Amino acid sequence: MVTPIFLFSLPRSGSTMVQRVLGAHADIATVSEPWVLLPFIYTMREGGAYAEYVHHGAVKAIRDFYGEFPNGRQDYLDEIRHLVLNLYMKTAVYHNQRYFLDKTPRYHLIANEIIELFPDAKFVFLWRNPLAIAASIVESWGGGKWILYRFNVDLYQGFRNLVAAYETHSEKAIHIQYEDLVSGSEESWENLFTYLELTYHSDYLNSFNKTILRGRYGDKLGSATFSEIDQTPLNKWETSFMNPLRKAWAKYYLQKIGEDALKSAGYNLQALSEELTKCPNSIAHILDDLVRMGYGIIYPKIEPKILKRQITSTHRPATVT
Repeated sequence: MVTPIFLFSLPRSGSTMVQRVLGAHADIATVSEPWVLLPFIYTMREGGAYAEYVHHGAVKAIRDFYGEFPNGRQDYLDEIRHLVLNLYMKTAVYHNQRYFLDKTPRYHLIANEIIELFPDAKFVFLWRNPLAIAASIVESWGGGKWILYRFNVDLYQGFRNLVAAYETHSEKAIHIQYEDLVSGSEESWENLFTYLELTYHSDYLNSFNKTILRGRYGDKLGSATFSEIDQTPLNKWETSFMNPLRKAWAKYYLQKIGEDALKSAGYNLQALSEELTKCPNSIAHILDDLVRMGYGIIYPKIEPKILKRQITSTHRPATVT
């Protein structure tokens, strides 16, 4: 049976780079982003999902269903684990690989459940400067435009979720920082492979660009741009926080994350704040940011209505053939 490796991180944290380096090892199978565990875990959560079939009703029915099992909820969880392990094994069976690496950023929503569901798995927590993550979202996915309100679940809830999960299960997990991985030192890479009980070779850092991640998700832009470990992105975030509106948001964001959570991930609130203050001043994007930030304030209130309208408008009656 294949052993899962779960790579927990926020989006734009360098997780695709880590995935490709690990995928260069002959014992590790992987695909771009499976997402497979999210719908299974959410069958036990009344909130957080909206569906045509009425999600919260389905959860109650499923709860009643597994309540009739000999061991109740535990039997249900055991079957989910067996099913998902068999699915992972489908990708590793041809090369008799030992591990399957699942890198799905939104797993921050269910990190605790995953760790409890797979007690024998390996768990890697990848951290990155949260301001660099926000800047990368703006530049890579927004083309420089302010779209962060679409990713509040990652930026706010996600960071806290991952910190809480790591603090709860630190004895069976490893945590690494993106900044250390691209620093030029190989110590963090060596520690990661040691944790995975695999032999490390520096060749992996040179050949990771040959790792092909099949699937439509993942960092296609970064994979195409960077063919080697590069320190260039480390300070690139500063150019995205030059106007006063963005600086004000960044200060607020750091305060919302909190000093303790940042410290758990290896970052210092005061140091990040000082770096932000040193960013050059500019009025670039300021009018567009003002409009988009205003829209971002009301977006959480109208998002459920948007989703409901989309589901209703795309529904087509089932046909029997």
